Amino acid sequence: QDKAQNLIELAQELNIGLDSMVFFDDDPMNREAIKAMLPLVEVPELPIDPAEYAKLLITLPYFPSAAMTDEDKMRGNLYVTERLRAEAEKSFVNREEFLHSLGLELHVFVDDAAAVARLAQLTEKTNQFNVNKEPLAEDAMAGLIERDDCHVFYGRLTDRFGDHGIINLAIVKKQDELWHLDQLLMSCRVIGRGVEEAFLAAIARKAKESRIERLSVAFRQTEKNKPAEDFINKHFKNNLVLVDDIVAPNWITVK
Repeated sequence: QDKAQNLIELAQELNIGLDSMVFFDDDPMNREAIKAMLPLVEVPELPIDPAEYAKLLITLPYFPSAAMTDEDKMRGNLYVTERLRAEAEKSFVNREEFLHSLGLELHVFVDDAAAVARLAQLTEKTNQFNVNKEPLAEDAMAGLIERDDCHVFYGRLTDRFGDHGIINLAIVKKQDELWHLDQLLMSCRVIGRGVEEAFLAAIARKAKESRIERLSVAFRQTEKNKPAEDFINKHFKNNLVLVDDIVAPNWITVK
């Protein structure tokens, strides 16, 4: 199909926004067409001499990375397995039956410094499901893990198709009467499978063990975080929720 439609379908398949895409093409007419039809897509101008393309690609500002994480190395495989899940879902009439079939397991970690690079990366890259975007460097994340008045939660998700990697993060500030979720975010790749509820339920369970009855959340609206807003509106009232009211979906095993 035409390149604009291909980009639209590719964004849908990968579950990313058009504003996360870069169109690199040696044909000026194609570049102008994408600029006109899909203004959110970045379209760099190319030099006339093709020998300069590689040099330009290296210098483009669109791909910053402070560290190479396991999830970065897995990315190609993640896209393949996501395609397999989409194909498998077609054989189910009921979505909940499909979710049960996945064998989802969410492994939740608390104050574990082993994944600091990935956690910092999540604060930088996550836009759609992010209640209060505030990018943090690795040293800042490590500092929060060491603090007595905070908990840093993260979740790693697996299913029968493979490992999704680390996809959740919450930064909890402990107060006398409640725990405050200063940050709560999740990779957009797994939105809509109940993982967000399961992760929140794990935090609530830990809070209850500490004799805390309520959670509060910081929410700051952005142009991109409508999924996070919908989640907060569904589960929180005036940004508060009782820990006993949070239940994980029965198709997810939380460990």
